[in-house]
Amino acid sequence: MGKGWLSNSKKSRKPGFERRRADRIATNTLTCKFGDVVDISTTGMRIRCERKPPIKVGQYIEAKLESNSHRLPVSGLVIWVRRKGFKGYEVGIKFVNIKRSLQAAIESLGMFGFIDLEAAAAAKEKKYGPTKIKKRIRASINLPDYYSILGLDSDATGGDIKNAFRTLARRYHPDVAKRQDDAQKFLEISQAYDVLRDSESRKSYDMRRAG
Repeated sequence: MGKGWLSNSKKSRKPGFERRRADRIATNTLTCKFGDVVDISTTGMRIRCERKPPIKVGQYIEAKLESNSHRLPVSGLVIWVRRKGFKGYEVGIKFVNIKRSLQAAIESLGMFGFIDLEAAAAAKEKKYGPTKIKKRIRASINLPDYYSILGLDSDATGGDIKNAFRTLARRYHPDVAKRQDDAQKFLEISQAYDVLRDSESRKSYDMRRAG
């Protein structure tokens, strides 16, 4: 198994780009709310989206890999978001706080489509390639309520969003905030504003929330 998701200082072309150093398992049967999971490893996953996703680099997300009989919660950090083709995008997610038992379960999902820890260990030991997956897995990601973060309703206008951000920024900006938690609050406000101020990303976000 690899050593995790580490910075690639020699070949990185964009800030925030990092290379996974763990065995990747290509898959065309895993999906999430943003699109299709192209590959997955014990350190992260790559997602292909049809449109601009409502998430930003540096954002932490809670995800849930789900099959007919298993639910596997994971936490992740958005490492990069980049264009893929004319309208498509790809997103790199780095898993965080992944224990060894959870790593084995992720490997099993990637190789077989269900959680079988003994089979995953045997396949790795004998250097088997990915086997045919029998079931389709869905990974659902819980999106933050960006409207609530800005104190707005979902029908807020662009002007409402801008005014709400300005008001909250004056209160929680690191230059004026005093409490330790205010820095995290300002990050959440900024992320919400970045998504909602752009009509394309806001439309995508609303669609994902609607399910």
